[in-house]
Amino acid sequence: MKIEDCRLAFRETGRLFFLLSMSWLIDPFPFVIIPDF
Repeated sequence: MKIEDCRLAFRETGRLFFLLSMSWLIDPFPFVIIPDF
């Protein structure tokens, strides 16, 4: 792999983690049902 390919893969992975973290901040527990008391 060339340096450019590594940079491109790193940028794509960073953007994916960024989107995941933003969605986690908006909805921290999307798969957990919080009961109403």
